[in-house]
Amino acid sequence: MTMPAVATQAMERRSFSALDQGSAELRSSDVKGKNPFQDKRVRQALYQAIDIEAIRRDVMRGLALPASVLIPPAVAGYAEEFGQRRD
Repeated sequence: MTMPAVATQAMERRSFSALDQGSAELRSSDVKGKNPFQDKRVRQALYQAIDIEAIRRDVMRGLALPASVLIPPAVAGYAEEFGQRRD
């Protein structure tokens, strides 16, 4: 039995996580009376802890390009610096 060839094709898809910075207290947390995500240092530490290369390589099977914004290169107005990670 012959297996069919597998093809890959570029497509636009965005996956992201958002942090609740607006609430005074997180609804689903045992941290009461404050919202740790309102502290820029907490957000930076979380961002720096994400292994973007491992996600691209292992989860996305090498078929993804990480970016810092939700605007893909194919959209008018995209600038090269949008895709640069800022630590």
